[in-house]
Amino acid sequence: AARDTRSPIFGTALTAATYRGDVGIVNLLAPLSGGSLDEALQIASLQGKPAVVDALLRHGADVFSRSKDNKTPLMYAAAHGHADVVRLLMLNGSNKLLFDNDKLTAADLALAAGHADILAVLDDPKNMPPAPVDGSAGELVASEQSGTEAAAEGGVPAEGVAADASALAATADGA
Repeated sequence: AARDTRSPIFGTALTAATYRGDVGIVNLLAPLSGGSLDEALQIASLQGKPAVVDALLRHGADVFSRSKDNKTPLMYAAAHGHADVVRLLMLNGSNKLLFDNDKLTAADLALAAGHADILAVLDDPKNMPPAPVDGSAGELVASEQSGTEAAAEGGVPAEGVAADASALAATADGA
């Protein structure tokens, strides 16, 4: 029988690396973490970590994965105003027309949270300036910052991310 190696706070090692935004560790763990790829994608989308989202997608995370309340990674990114992640998810096949348990779409969640600018990206991901790429493989390259740094720079308040991250962790525990 497999031993449960989930931490009560961070879940698996992959989800812990995702919370930290550590793309190198995510790339090391993702091939070994089949079941937690989708949970990690939801966390990275919620926190606005495009480099981690890109890495997880390259390792097979599902853009259509759902949380306990039926939210997709796109819904989390849109609700928190992470245009770069919304763009990346849309370009990788996310469906903006899906509903969560409250019958809300990614656009509804973005509007409710005051992120009307996200609608243009949902309508056409090319409406946003191109994401930076490195010259070698054309993969997304972005600097990551902690939730506290993002909050200090006017991003999503750290406590909002923590509350949603806690909800995701509860979802994983119930799944």
